[in-house]
Amino acid sequence: MNNLTRLINLIDEKIANAGDRQTMTSAQTRHAGHAILRELAASEGASFQDSGSDYSLRLAGVRSTCTHGHFGLLGNWKASARRQISQSEQTPEEMGL
Repeated sequence: MNNLTRLINLIDEKIANAGDRQTMTSAQTRHAGHAILRELAASEGASFQDSGSDYSLRLAGVRSTCTHGHFGLLGNWKASARRQISQSEQTPEEMGL
């Protein structure tokens, strides 16, 4: 399995295990999202920044940003990783080479 695919699945699992965000307070949601990012930093070498309104994540060579919180950032990172996977699967002809 591709490392990016593995990380997408890992993030999906962590999000699913974080609890029902519909029933969480804003503070609980922020705490749960931040905990996932800390876990990814410790176990996968991710780096992230949180300025309170702007968020960024770099993991496995993929960088993403978001202005809608930790869970939005994780979703944006997964979308960027999927794009990178898709691009790497293209033939040279499909890439215009």
